[in-house]
Amino acid sequence: MSLIVKELTRELDLITFKYQYEKRSSLTIPLSYLYTQKVFGFYDHTNHVVGGFILGFSNPYRTITSFSSDRFHNRLHERIMYGENLFEICCFWLSTSLIRNKELNNEAWRLLGITIENQENYDYIIYGTNSRGLALMYSYPRNSFLYHQETLNGKSNYIFISKKHFFIDGSEEIIANKEGLRIKSEIEFDFDKVIDLLLEMRDGSKIKVKV
Repeated sequence: MSLIVKELTRELDLITFKYQYEKRSSLTIPLSYLYTQKVFGFYDHTNHVVGGFILGFSNPYRTITSFSSDRFHNRLHERIMYGENLFEICCFWLSTSLIRNKELNNEAWRLLGITIENQENYDYIIYGTNSRGLALMYSYPRNSFLYHQETLNGKSNYIFISKKHFFIDGSEEIIANKEGLRIKSEIEFDFDKVIDLLLEMRDGSKIKVKV
């Protein structure tokens, strides 16, 4: 068995992606958003889509508008809008069969990391979730920093920020944690590391993020 990742461009594929994601989450995706971003699907050996994700390149970022309340939207956008070198990962989903197959599940995370790494002209990424389990996985990598957290509609919502080139190694760290090699039970906020990253984004400098 194998898994490959492809960009989805046909309207029917985008509609299918929308349906599959919305079926598994409490969130909706406007078709207009899918038409203007990069949408990717994981294909299994039978050429069926068994998961996927979206890379978004336009402001306002869906990650911020989905996982924070209206009163924070402007502030969270202002802090990161120091250039046009940031993008988002959103609408990540995996089918039940893919989740239950450890080998393919791990391969999906690796392919996600590779796809992120291949996005040229972008240095920083944001991503979020209202699933504590997924948030724990997002927080495993040493260089994945919690940017914002709040409770909306009775659920905890999380937004993370990182440098792009950390993400492929981060996906390997996520796999290692899923294998039980390291256990993490809390999602921590490190103010100093977040500020260092935001300053680097603002100044366009080579400030080293503390690790």
